[in-house]
Amino acid sequence: MQDLAVYLRLTAEFGGARFGPFEGLEVRLGSDGERCHIVIPEALGVLGEHVKVIRQDANNLVVTPADRTAAVFLWKAGERRPAPVHTPTAVRPGDAFALVTPEGPRFIVELDELPPEVKAQREEASKRRGTGRSRLTADSMAAEVKRQAWTRILVLGPAQLAQRAITFVRSGAIFQPRNIILGLTMIAGFAFGGFQSCKVGKLNKQLGTQQVRIEECDEELGLAKQMGADSAEMNFKQLASRITTSSKLGTALDADKELQKLVKKEAAAMMAEPASFDWLVKGKGSPQARAFNQWRGRVFKSEVFDNDTRLLLTWLVSRPEQTQEEWTMGVDSMGVDTCLRGPLRLTFRQSKNLGFVSRLDGWAPGGSASVETPDARKELLSRTATSAGLTLPDPIEMEVTASDQGAGVCVHELGDDGRKEVRDLVKQLEVALGPNADGLPGPENNSAAVTRVAAYWAADMPEVRFDPQKKEWEGLKLDTKVISKRLEDKETRGMWALKHTARTIAQAVVVPCLAVLNGDKERMEQIFGDQEYPVPNGVSCLVLNWQLLHGEQ
Repeated sequence: MQDLAVYLRLTAEFGGARFGPFEGLEVRLGSDGERCHIVIPEALGVLGEHVKVIRQDANNLVVTPADRTAAVFLWKAGERRPAPVHTPTAVRPGDAFALVTPEGPRFIVELDELPPEVKAQREEASKRRGTGRSRLTADSMAAEVKRQAWTRILVLGPAQLAQRAITFVRSGAIFQPRNIILGLTMIAGFAFGGFQSCKVGKLNKQLGTQQVRIEECDEELGLAKQMGADSAEMNFKQLASRITTSSKLGTALDADKELQKLVKKEAAAMMAEPASFDWLVKGKGSPQARAFNQWRGRVFKSEVFDNDTRLLLTWLVSRPEQTQEEWTMGVDSMGVDTCLRGPLRLTFRQSKNLGFVSRLDGWAPGGSASVETPDARKELLSRTATSAGLTLPDPIEMEVTASDQGAGVCVHELGDDGRKEVRDLVKQLEVALGPNADGLPGPENNSAAVTRVAAYWAADMPEVRFDPQKKEWEGLKLDTKVISKRLEDKETRGMWALKHTARTIAQAVVVPCLAVLNGDKERMEQIFGDQEYPVPNGVSCLVLNWQLLHGEQ
């Protein structure tokens, strides 16, 4: 037993890292770094001290939940399905256990020799011990006196009881059924006495704590029912609903298979490249993160949008290439390089078709020298106006300036622009995408939120516009369950809008999970705010990560 130690190895899908050697009687796993040998992020649903691996002798090991609420699943060597563990259970090397759910972090139990360097150190130490007279030193005499003193203390009174208790635990006798039942009976008696002696205020506080736990159990039970016997059986639309807490999103995706396919494709790309969102997930105090928080806060304060719509509109402001600068460049629905403005990065045509009062702009590749003359600038603005169904007056009287974007410049008319301020953006979108907008389904419709995201992107198409006077959408009717069919009829322009719709929905599912899987509470608060945006379930995020990265259906 002195040459063997316990090792715990993560399975290959969790990286295959090996932890150990552990030579003590217990190996503790949980989220509390002060109590546990292996620390797992609390965001994954792991308790402070979740599970213990206890070594009883040279070859006998026991796995036991550290708390009655701690979920542990055990795979015996050679078995394909796990069994839940509620009590101390004997295991052998090669057996494996998972925390929280069968898809949670899974560890393989190993019993192996100590590293050679540890053996060498012990062998060297043993040589220095000596025998006979060589051991008769002042230190050895002091050690013997100390040993005898402790022996005398430990066999008397309370010390003897303490020593027996320690032996009782270390020997494993505490895990015998009769002792467990006796212990539970004693604990129940003490608990009853404690409850009777508590004051009313303290009792109410305890009852409140228990009520919270009951609610948590109800939530977990609901998830278990939804998942069935195995959480891995959840499909993408079920996970999307679970993570976003939008019951309607899964139904909308189920009704539109093509849209669901595109959302899943975008989500897989985002999960495979999490660094694309570091500016938000890890960017503490960055200008981009502050702009996102400002937008999210304003959207969630809106009393016009229903909750499902707010959950999706939050992610209009977040894209992998997002810079959050006032001006930047992008490609519009016509496949043309164009200027984008404001936190939502709206084109002039898109903002005009959404009902905003915006200033004309035009993209000029190259430096400012290419648009120095009034005629050159007028030509650029004229193209933008024509693409939006407008005609410039002749002669034109406007003052314009140019904003350098590196690869080119944005020439734009001076004056107030509805694309710049978050407050103005939300106010106009409440009109164009609100419950009274004709041509969009009502909030009670399962596709209402998804349709509004699609309408937002479709507004960049020349033939689609919202009339603020009539409160009516023209050129495209989206009051249907199969949004992809309506957009695909618009050829490349419609496919552009459909792709951006799928990307927005994918971000609502993936980006919150990136924060949860990162396990940093401060960064999670940065994204979710003061309970404005729901924090997704860590287990669901693990399952989503597995399915997207391994191509599971």
